Amino acid sequence: MTPLGGLAMSLGSTHAVSAPSAFLAFYRRRFGIEDFHTHIRWHAIKDWIDPTARLTLDVGCNTGVVTLAVAQLVTGNVVASEFNDRNVAEAQKVLRFTGIANVSLSQADMRELGEARRFDQALLIDVLEHIDDDELALHELAKAVLAGGRLIVSVPTPRYPVVFGRRFHEAIGHVRDGYSMATLGPKLRDAGFDVIEHRYYTGKVASLGAVIAYRWGGPWRAKWLFLTVLRPVALLGERKVKEESAASLAVLAVRRP
Repeated sequence: MTPLGGLAMSLGSTHAVSAPSAFLAFYRRRFGIEDFHTHIRWHAIKDWIDPTARLTLDVGCNTGVVTLAVAQLVTGNVVASEFNDRNVAEAQKVLRFTGIANVSLSQADMRELGEARRFDQALLIDVLEHIDDDELALHELAKAVLAGGRLIVSVPTPRYPVVFGRRFHEAIGHVRDGYSMATLGPKLRDAGFDVIEHRYYTGKVASLGAVIAYRWGGPWRAKWLFLTVLRPVALLGERKVKEESAASLAVLAVRRP
């Protein structure tokens, strides 16, 4: 593997099996998932994941890119939920082909998670901004997490529609423009979580990549290859991102007793 491939971390390379073309399958095997911001997001949250967790919940897992990355980090099992039929089908296909055995997938929503307080950690990655009653969603999630258990959250900030474009922002179903710690922190505390750490991310270079990825046209293969080269530079720029230049926010919290 070349240094570029190493920096790409092959996040989402498992999804080569579901690629609709030979080129895309090759790209995913070599560089990971083609979605630029997924790599930026993973870089922001991955060091907060507890590898010793017995049971991890991933709410709104989409096609399972992050779910499978988490499953390969933890010694325990991962329960992933996703409501979209198409995303569930793709995630199931990838699971069948990869043989990753410590993931179970369902279409349960946050009110159908089963036994209360059984998860050692939960991931809520770019989900809250899609939910009208986000406070109720956090309270329901709190019922599923053990006392002292981790919650890892990622959300857009109000700069998200500026960077990614208002059309894209609305097309993917965001019901609000974003959060800051001033707005998200109290919601987490009211739901029963104590904030341990937070970081703003998707800074200036990553935002440039997002503009190219989600707002510009042009030949898509050339664009993907350029963004793959830009990705390591963008990740280096994520070390200290200020709130005023960030399009995303990640938070680590723990469930109070």
